[in-house]
Amino acid sequence: MSKKLSGKDKQFTRKMQVRINRIDEALRELLAELD
Repeated sequence: MSKKLSGKDKQFTRKMQVRINRIDEALRELLAELD
């Protein structure tokens, strides 16, 4: 991975991270309900 990340790339990475975290939380809640 190159160290030269533009502001847009950093924003995109952060957005993806937030999205992944939200999906992860939703999955955990679903699994908890199924238990």
